[in-house]
Amino acid sequence: MASLIQDAMARGGAGSHLVHIKEPHSVVKAGALSLPPQSAAAFNHRRAKTSTLNPQSMPTTALSSGGFTDFRVVGIDDMRALTLAITYTCDAGFVETAEDLTTEYVFNTISHIETLTENGSLTVQRTDGSHLALALSNLEASMHHSVKNGIVGGSGSDDTPAILAATESATVYVPLFDNVLTNFQIPASAFSAPIIIRVWWQPNSYLSATLEHEITDVKLMVDSWVYDASIRQATIGKYLRSKFDFRFANTKFQKSIMQFTPNQFNTLLLSSIQGLITSMTIIFKTVGDGVVQEIQKLDLLDPSGGSMLGGAALHHAYLQATQRPRDNRYVNSVSESVNASDKWFRLPISEEEAAHNSQGSVNGYIPMSGTHQLSIFYASSSSTALPVEVTVLYNAISTFSVNRGITSVAHS
Repeated sequence: MASLIQDAMARGGAGSHLVHIKEPHSVVKAGALSLPPQSAAAFNHRRAKTSTLNPQSMPTTALSSGGFTDFRVVGIDDMRALTLAITYTCDAGFVETAEDLTTEYVFNTISHIETLTENGSLTVQRTDGSHLALALSNLEASMHHSVKNGIVGGSGSDDTPAILAATESATVYVPLFDNVLTNFQIPASAFSAPIIIRVWWQPNSYLSATLEHEITDVKLMVDSWVYDASIRQATIGKYLRSKFDFRFANTKFQKSIMQFTPNQFNTLLLSSIQGLITSMTIIFKTVGDGVVQEIQKLDLLDPSGGSMLGGAALHHAYLQATQRPRDNRYVNSVSESVNASDKWFRLPISEEEAAHNSQGSVNGYIPMSGTHQLSIFYASSSSTALPVEVTVLYNAISTFSVNRGITSVAHS
């Protein structure tokens, strides 16, 4: 194999003008952190590979009864992406009108996803189904359509979603966005114990209860790098000899039920939110029908009640018109239907967290200790108090460590 590689490089003149990486997936120490370097004209002795992992049991009744599905990840080198391939099948007795598969329908079938190391005993990251929807909406405009097309069972050549009548099936591809293992391309083969990706299913969602879809197949697709045998040990061996610390944006949430009076400001204590917070998104639903409502304006208050956003509440329309285009994030065109995530309120704590997720950099943060508050204004034709569910999706700085194959996680 080595001679074939050398011959091929000689024919292409690669040996004279390219930098050869003898230790793939090298990292640069920045204080106690391990950060990936930026290499130009580098020659990596590797190839891409996609592994298809089957679950320990098929969740054929998961959409009606809930439960979880485990995928065991072992022996895979630098992981680049994790994607769920879910096949939905419409019940043979379905007689109602079929509907387009939407990203909202798909994400609502997933309660949350846990990334577990040490054979399932250590929770590294917990990603709510709503975090997946948020990550999709935060994609750059150039990427959004392709990824969305895969999530709604499109053909791969257009934006036409799957529409399932009785007995018909479609496979959707749901990326596990912003996972620490893939953002830093960490090799599972360097861990002393298996990784478990555990998917918790949400029972009685619209897709199941109304459209009568069920899961008939699910797999975990793992994209990774495979290195030449002559240098592979350089990648794996370093994790077994040394300690590496990876700073990442950990996905967390606080969910509250409160009595809310429309047409005036109501406050919510962020009692569960602690650490160095890099992003925050608020989802406001009326209890009973579960419909997402649009918050007109909102302020973040410090422990003494002072505004942290400039002295006055910010309007949702202003942020949609300025912040998202500034970051080149996708915004629906006039002809597109409004998704529930379009009504979510994204607080401008820092720039979009993409750089934090992929490189460990922090563009901005607010330290919180459970004493900050949200001041929320929701307009309605009625001023009668009503019960609402307020979910706060947020990212907090955490550090994932691999010490001689043993993993740990520390939270800010």
